[in-house]
Amino acid sequence: MIGRVREKYPGASNLYEVEVIPEENTGKKSLAAKDIVWTKRPQYDDPAKFDGCYVLRTDRLDLSDKQIWETYIMLTRIENAFRSMKSSLGLRPNFHQKENRADAHMFISVPAYHILHSIEYKLRQHADHRTWATVREVLSTHRRLTIEYDVKEHDELQRHHLRLCSNPEPEHMEIYQRLGLKDVPLPRQLYVAK
Repeated sequence: MIGRVREKYPGASNLYEVEVIPEENTGKKSLAAKDIVWTKRPQYDDPAKFDGCYVLRTDRLDLSDKQIWETYIMLTRIENAFRSMKSSLGLRPNFHQKENRADAHMFISVPAYHILHSIEYKLRQHADHRTWATVREVLSTHRRLTIEYDVKEHDELQRHHLRLCSNPEPEHMEIYQRLGLKDVPLPRQLYVAK
């Protein structure tokens, strides 16, 4: 099993010496392990060996190093936004056959992108640098529920629909607070079907 893990993660595997200590068994060789001991190889103790560097090349001589870096980071945010537009915001694939439907599809995706961008911007104002994909994944566990039940009044059966939110977790509340929202963004609502 250790060999399979080493094959799967060869980069990390080279950093450590791993020793499996077998369980002592009288007479037979045991396949069970009593302990696994790993030590970092001495040639990898210096963290400076793992430092990397970026080389950003530009023809803009009027920008400072900080401005060049911020422009580069902005480019990566834009690339992530387009990736989100294509996947989670539904810009692509576009199966519409008529031009006006395709235009409407694009029109809806562009405001959705602006909402996505404003959410990321508000979070960055609070030193929270999560991407839209991460925010979406975290908030996906906070659900809006519909409970349907029948109520009998005066020999008449009515169908009730109760809409409510699940209890937010601390990480949900943290994001809502940074976005200026209530802990439970949507109130409880009761509808009676007629």
